[in-house]
Amino acid sequence: MRVTSYLTIAILIFNLGCAQVGTPQTTSPNNGDNGSHANGAGSGSGNNNGSDSDGGSGAIPGAGHHSDGGAMASGSGSHTDGGSGAGPGSGSGPGSGSAISVKVAGTYEVITKFNLLDALPPDVATAISLLLELADSPGKFLLDIADRIPVIKYVVDVINLFSGIRDLIVRSIDERIAQDAGAAVTVLHNLSENLSATLRSFEAKNRITVGTPDAMGNVTISDTLVELSFELNGAMHTYPVGATVQTTGKATGLKLTVAAHSYHRSFPFGSILQTLLDYVALPDLVGVNSLGELLNMLIDCDGVGQWIWGNISNFRIADDKYLYNVLAEQDLSKFCVNLLGFAGTLIEGQLSRLDSADPIAVGDGSALLLENHPSAAHRADTVKNGQWTFTFPIGGSAMALPGSFAGAATATP
Repeated sequence: MRVTSYLTIAILIFNLGCAQVGTPQTTSPNNGDNGSHANGAGSGSGNNNGSDSDGGSGAIPGAGHHSDGGAMASGSGSHTDGGSGAGPGSGSGPGSGSAISVKVAGTYEVITKFNLLDALPPDVATAISLLLELADSPGKFLLDIADRIPVIKYVVDVINLFSGIRDLIVRSIDERIAQDAGAAVTVLHNLSENLSATLRSFEAKNRITVGTPDAMGNVTISDTLVELSFELNGAMHTYPVGATVQTTGKATGLKLTVAAHSYHRSFPFGSILQTLLDYVALPDLVGVNSLGELLNMLIDCDGVGQWIWGNISNFRIADDKYLYNVLAEQDLSKFCVNLLGFAGTLIEGQLSRLDSADPIAVGDGSALLLENHPSAAHRADTVKNGQWTFTFPIGGSAMALPGSFAGAATATP
């Protein structure tokens, strides 16, 4: 009897102890997936469900973290041997579940680089090609343009009248200049190469101020075309523009798009090129400020006339008539002087007609705004992979010039 009573009391005490053991709260481990607890009501954390065992009941908030980004769903605890538990899980953290973005509002200075030479309209290309032809074969170039000069047209008529004389004169001019004025050919070739390199070094500087995007990513943009510049002989030559335009754009993640706009400012392209030629390139060479002066300074036309005369004067033009019967040596010297002067005027004239009163414009553009120097503010500080197309009115046509730009932030709100 006493044994039975003691056994009954022990069982009651054991059951009371088990009921009390189920009461304490237990913190689940945060493992990014399943929270678990034992001996009672536990907390579910992570992305799935918490579980409990050995009974117990209660509701305990589950605090957890996650590694995949986004918000965690509420975790509901499951149990065995009776009891129930529920715990809402919450957490936050960076990861692939949220879009990468930076604050784009601020002011950026960007440089756009162009290859102007490859996009030149026919008039400019003609001017440059004339200079290159003059450097490569002065004789051929001079005779190609000779019939445009009325004062020496009679010489041209004689040359064109008799078969074989033209090629002989071309060869004679090239030989003479190569002998006495080889430096002139080198200078002309270097000049044409320098001008070509200058056109390839064309740059535009812009100052772009981006506003704070609205909920849809739309932004207001202020774009100032600050200046245009060329490089010649290792020095940058800058032409201020200072045209400001208000436009719009859109910020999507790291990408900024800019709507097309006009700067309401023209570009005196021809005048700038002629200024570079007459007041920078030529003075650097020999101190003259016109191409015609340069050519006549470099090439001794008296010597050229004598050399040509010596090669062609005995050219038979009929059974009893020779070239010296219809031309004189001084005719050829005069021919040389006038041709060189006209060649310079022709080339410079091609450039001077390239100015236009129409405004510069730019098409739709885009760029990446990056945070290369991380900060607590997470603001973009670098502009990369920018692309847009400028339109420069030149002469009677418009030159579309694609360009790539990059830069950096200069100010933030």
